Amino acid sequence: WPCHASTENEQDIVSEKKKTSASLLNVKENSWFKSRFNSFICNVCVMGWTRRFISLLKLKRDERRKMPVQIAKLPKKERESAFQSHWESVMHMNFKKELSNEEVHVAEKLLLATIQAEVFGNRITFGKLPIVKKEDGLLHVKSAMVNRKDTEYFRYPVVLPSNHPLVDSLIMEAHKIFCHGGVQFLAGLLREKFWILKTRVTITRVLHSCTTCRRYDAKPIQVIPSAPPEARVTCGEIFTTTGIDL
Repeated sequence: WPCHASTENEQDIVSEKKKTSASLLNVKENSWFKSRFNSFICNVCVMGWTRRFISLLKLKRDERRKMPVQIAKLPKKERESAFQSHWESVMHMNFKKELSNEEVHVAEKLLLATIQAEVFGNRITFGKLPIVKKEDGLLHVKSAMVNRKDTEYFRYPVVLPSNHPLVDSLIMEAHKIFCHGGVQFLAGLLREKFWILKTRVTITRVLHSCTTCRRYDAKPIQVIPSAPPEARVTCGEIFTTTGIDL
């Protein structure tokens, strides 16, 4: 066995090493309503039920303070058990009811305020758009239809960004509800309540992800016709070349 020391060529070793590259990714954590629910109305309902649950928790604190006299006279252990059963009946009755129109309306305003706070922050100017901050805390656009006798949202539509997942779900939901309407139809429909920045570009981008529309808008494959055989293009007497269809 050779006992002399081996010599290595460092340049050859470096050239044969596996090339590695490091990349830095800026990952932003999604909000709680972006990952689980892909429908705008589902997010509104979740916000409404959450607000009702929080209000019931506050009610439980107040109910404990003004506990009924019959329960307050019981011993501590029995009092806690009686109050728990009383509170479970109250919770059951409240969560058995559907969300009212007012609760849905308030939840939608809160969700829109969350979208504006996430994207816009303290920004209140958008080029030449006349922006007004109303009493509900939302940013509205003062449209040219201010003097028209119509709804408040029609005269002052809510400003929404073009790069938010909930805005994409809002557009897709309206697209599916109204039988997969096109860009111009959706732009006019959503403009009655919302003012989405870069409206046409945003709607076009969202509609490209609709699998149903992509399926029916797909063009058939165009096959290049092949050249006829030599016997069909050669001049000759009648019935010189014949063919049979099987």
